[in-house]
Amino acid sequence: MFGHKIDPNERHKVLELLGHWSRAIARIDSATDAMKLTIAEQPLGMQSDEFEKARLAAVAVVGEVQKETTNPQFWPILEDNNGGRLMLDLQTKLNESYPHQLNLLRLYGMATEAFRSGRDDQAPTANEMMSANQSFARILDEMGAIASKLARHYKISAQEYQRELQG
Repeated sequence: MFGHKIDPNERHKVLELLGHWSRAIARIDSATDAMKLTIAEQPLGMQSDEFEKARLAAVAVVGEVQKETTNPQFWPILEDNNGGRLMLDLQTKLNESYPHQLNLLRLYGMATEAFRSGRDDQAPTANEMMSANQSFARILDEMGAIASKLARHYKISAQEYQRELQG
């Protein structure tokens, strides 16, 4: 009467899902962070071959993660309707995030090519980059909020979630 009964098996599935989701996002973040670090480390910045290799590696990681998370086996079947709806919302937002991520990586590639060829005027503008970043950040915020709701729905504590990430 004062809350829903949580199936312990389903709760465990959700905890594992949140762990898999978080590690997948962390892999993408790591690859894109490495790409951005290359800009600072290389004397030629975005014009360096190392940057382009790092950018293409980030594109590959996004593709790998997208392939993993679009596999139906990635997502457990939940019997709880509210939990299932939240999980579907998370899946939808994750799928929405990939085009935004790939667009940012494409814009970086366009900028690299423009700078390398001496056609700086053909590089994406600061406004285009900022708009793409803001759109992607909005999706990430929405996805995080949904994951938090899913964890609260199944009464998953921060400590349990952290242990799952370490495991």
